[in-house]
Amino acid sequence: MPPLDRRESFRLAGAWLVAGSLPWWWGCSAESDPAAPRFDDELLDDASRAASREPRGRTPLERTLASARLNGKPVLVFVAPEPPTASDAFGADVAAALDGGGDPLLLDLALCELVCASPSQLASTAGVAAVPGAVGLLERQGDTLRWTAIPWGAWEEPYDSSHPFAHAVERTRHNVAALRAAVAGSAELLALRARAAREALGREWVEALEARLATSQNVQPVSLDRGAAIVRELHIRDGAPRSSFERDLRASLRASVGARVLSRGPTGARWAQQPSCATMHVDYLPDDHDGIRFDLQERLAGRAPAPRDSGGQPRAVVSLESLRGLCGMAYGSESASRFLAFYVDEP
Repeated sequence: MPPLDRRESFRLAGAWLVAGSLPWWWGCSAESDPAAPRFDDELLDDASRAASREPRGRTPLERTLASARLNGKPVLVFVAPEPPTASDAFGADVAAALDGGGDPLLLDLALCELVCASPSQLASTAGVAAVPGAVGLLERQGDTLRWTAIPWGAWEEPYDSSHPFAHAVERTRHNVAALRAAVAGSAELLALRARAAREALGREWVEALEARLATSQNVQPVSLDRGAAIVRELHIRDGAPRSSFERDLRASLRASVGARVLSRGPTGARWAQQPSCATMHVDYLPDDHDGIRFDLQERLAGRAPAPRDSGGQPRAVVSLESLRGLCGMAYGSESASRFLAFYVDEP
């Protein structure tokens, strides 16, 4: 195995979210060019926003499958422990791969939806038998779902206790390569992803996207992410960008997917940090109410989940402020190691 550039395994999760990294044309409008063709915004961007609203479903897996069907994408599944277990070594392994995969992995993850699900959820929803710690792709074929297992954590080099850091880095490198191969590892797979997207998104939406791209017009992040397979097929090739437009398009797609994967995180999980045994910080989503926050804190501390109301929403039974000084629930530094806190039964 060739020597590893250590920088490959330490990517800043928010790098693509910095406003200064976005290309100049991100916020530009075709109105600046009177001769440019006009396209109905409702057909493209508004339709993308409507499709991005979380579909109904009892579990994160059901909701993600519904979204994937609308967008013609496969679903990348990380099989978590049964609830209420929220934290284990697998969550740290997944985080290391997502954080360490860099630009190439982000461009590939644009082609799929990500979710954390338990074995029982996979069995009841997709008829798949899997164990915690497994990783795979769920792809729709007609009215059925096909499961393709992804080799995870199977790096076979003997463990060297004198170099644990090097072992961890190589393990992450293996996992990143396995994810990339399964999602976009060949020209045939990329063509399959583009065909599935075209069929799901419909002729009018696809034509509107292609027309904007052909005239170098502004494409909003929600539409760029939704049509990522088509964007890859038409404008993003392997190797160095062939034009400034392609370079800007790559940067914008990475920013969009980075927000979905590295900021928000897979459905059915939350990003978290643990700098020591006495502190833990959960990166809650903006719409996480106090009940969800209390529920996650209780689970991460190894206690029983929060009680739920008649609508299935968790309730905070004590003030969150009173818990922040306790072991496992304080707020740590941003330099802490990140991991995924599983929440596969989130309402």
